[in-house]
Amino acid sequence: MQAAKYNSFNLTPTWEEIKCKSSTDWLKSSPCEIGKTNKVFVKYKSNGNVAGFGAYLIQIITGVVDKNMHRQFINVLKKTMKGQPIIIHNEDVDWFHLKGQ
Repeated sequence: MQAAKYNSFNLTPTWEEIKCKSSTDWLKSSPCEIGKTNKVFVKYKSNGNVAGFGAYLIQIITGVVDKNMHRQFINVLKKTMKGQPIIIHNEDVDWFHLKGQ
């Protein structure tokens, strides 16, 4: 796994401004009002110290995301991406999100 240091984001919408289907109170997935690829958004924001997948890992390490929540995340990811290759592209929006290729 590789990560690039990233200090600023083009877009910093609120959670409510991300117009996608809500799967749970902390997950949103395609269909979305923007973009053409399948997406899954997770309600964990990047900051100056950690971004993208690292923000999600911190939630696992601190116990905020438990086993059941992680299963929810995986199920939404599988259902949304349907076997597509997945990339984590946290250079535009400061919320942890994944896109299909």
